[in-house]
Amino acid sequence: VWWASKIDGVKDRPIVILSFSDDKVTFRKCTSQDSMTQMRELIEDFDIAGLDRPTYLDPRPFSIDRSRLIRKLGQLSQYDRGKFHI
Repeated sequence: VWWASKIDGVKDRPIVILSFSDDKVTFRKCTSQDSMTQMRELIEDFDIAGLDRPTYLDPRPFSIDRSRLIRKLGQLSQYDRGKFHI
C-alpha cells in the first residue's frame, strides 16, 4: 500500500500496487467511501496496511508513472492479499 500523487487528476490517495514495471505501476485505488454502483471490497486489516480508517478497494486497475509514488504506507495482511488475489 502506497501513497500516490494526484490519482484522480486532483487528489493524492492510497493505492494498492498490483505490479511494477520499469516506469509504470498498475494499481487499485483505495477510498473510505463504499459505493452502490461499484463492487468495492473492504480492506479488513486496514491498520496493518498503514491506513488510518476502514478503507475500500476499487475493483478497476489503473496505471500511473512510478514517479508519482510518494511513500510506502504498509502492506496488505495475508488475509487481505488472499481476499483480493494479490
